Order: sequence, then C-alpha cells, then structure tokens
Amino acid sequence: MLNNAVEIRKRVVQALERQEMKHRFSDDMERIRITYGAEGKLKSVMISIIFADFGFSIRAYIDIDADEDSRIRVAEYVNRINYRIRRGNFQMDFNDGEICFRDFIDCRERDDISDELIRYYIEYPVNVFEEYGDGFLAVMYGIKSPEDALKDMDKDDSAPQINKCSNCDSEVPAGGKFCASCGNKLS
Repeated sequence: MLNNAVEIRKRVVQALERQEMKHRFSDDMERIRITYGAEGKLKSVMISIIFADFGFSIRAYIDIDADEDSRIRVAEYVNRINYRIRRGNFQMDFNDGEICFRDFIDCRERDDISDELIRYYIEYPVNVFEEYGDGFLAVMYGIKSPEDALKDMDKDDSAPQINKCSNCDSEVPAGGKFCASCGNKLS
C-alpha cells in the first residue's frame, strides 16, 4: 500500500524520471514543481505537487492574476466551471487575484500507481486550464461575460470530447488511458 508521504513521493519521482519529465524540488524538498507550455492564449501552467501521508495534491496556476476590477466576474466564471467539472476545482484568491486549479489524489486504496496514471494526474490540470483559459482571459479583460465565455466555448467544435468510465461513470477525456476518479484502465 502507498500509505506515507515518503513512499508516495518516491513513486512519483520515479515516474517523472522514467518519463523524462523535467521537474525540480522546492527548497524544503516538500514540493515538486513542473512548468508546462500550454495551448491557446495561456503560455504556461505551473504545477506544484505536495505530498501527504495518504496521497498527493496538485496545485496548478497561471502567471496572470485577475485585477481588482475583474475579480467578481472571474469568481462567477470559476463557479460556473466548477459546477461543470467532476474532478478538482478552480479557485481564485480575492486578495491578489491568483487563479489556481487544485486536485487531490488519494493513494490509500492502491498498492501501486502506474507511471501513466501519475502523468495523467499531473497533466489533467494543464488540460483543464487549456480548455477554460481563453475564457478566463476574455472574462478578465471584460471582453465577455462569464456566461458568454462558456457558451462560446460550448460552440467550439475543437473542445475535448468526454467519455464515461465503465466502472464509476465519471467523465474522462476521450483517448484517456485511466479514469482519474477510480483508476480503472480504460479500453
């Protein structure tokens, strides 16, 4: 069983190294940091992995903060997105406008976790930022209302396709190898 932070961190680091994913540790060695290039108008998404005794959390953030004048609109957009997604959630700090996506992966019921599944958990927030990022910018800069930003995204034929997991009925991106909710291998 993966049931302590040291074991979980070791397993995640092994997966990152085997997959040649560039990463670095924080000064206190408690976090792993990864920066991804992003599709769309967002240029990059920063990932921070924090370890706990029974899992790990992932915090993804962008380097653009909502200014004071747009925070109410962005908060509405965040709320509308969170209502749609089934895994993780967006948050905005009202003090400085920082926008992040958070998720937690519980490892208590797992004997091991595959390299592919670890990669999926790490890349999932990047994919979610790519999906909703252009809308964030449109709402921040007053180009669109939160509702219109989501409506326009729904009209976009290039939006990712979503399938259902045969084990737990959670939504999973088309082409995904594993369910992020239950870890079921997808066919």
